[in-house]
Amino acid sequence: MALTLGSALALSMPAFAADIVEEQPYDWSGVYVGIFAGVGHTSSDWDGLDDDILVDPVAIDESLNETTFLLGALAGINFQHDRWVFGLEADIAWFDSKEHERLDGAEGLDITSEIDLLGSLRARAGYAADRTLFYVTGGLAFADAEHTWDDDGTVAATNLAPESLDLDFGWVVGAGIEHAWTDNWLVRLEGFYFDLGSEDGEAVAEQIEADTFEVDQEIWVGRIGISYKFN
Repeated sequence: MALTLGSALALSMPAFAADIVEEQPYDWSGVYVGIFAGVGHTSSDWDGLDDDILVDPVAIDESLNETTFLLGALAGINFQHDRWVFGLEADIAWFDSKEHERLDGAEGLDITSEIDLLGSLRARAGYAADRTLFYVTGGLAFADAEHTWDDDGTVAATNLAPESLDLDFGWVVGAGIEHAWTDNWLVRLEGFYFDLGSEDGEAVAEQIEADTFEVDQEIWVGRIGISYKFN
């Protein structure tokens, strides 16, 4: 009987030991691709002078703001050391934002700010609490952003051809939280601040009129996403 009991215990020990082995922490290392959706708020700040030889110049100080939806795709790679995760990520989004305003100006002035695409190339650094990653990110921002100053006065002789500025590059910072739902599927919630900088422009009709202006572009984005990590 003692031999039989001892044999049974010996046979059961490996299975029991396997049951009490701690589960290995989740490994964030690897390449991933995904999609995201969110909301973006744009702020295009205009400062300028609508000058005209026939009437007094008018200073322009206007902000064009819009909140719109965005949809995009991302790809990246992570490297993990202990609980610290470092990586690179690129993304691009369809961003349909167009704001226009008609101002009195000296004789009538239209300003338009339009953004069609918004993307970034960023570094990421975070702390992994097993399957949940808290991270910060930052890097290069790019966009298809066009700003148009159109001084179409009521007097044909003083009309100016529309003048456009492209603010296509800048910088971005952000932070987020990501969770490994399964070993391959990841979900995230994140926010970003984009600064596409500022640029000066001038619309001139020789000896008649010379308008000067400056545009400054900022964007705030909040988005959710899902991605697939290749093991």
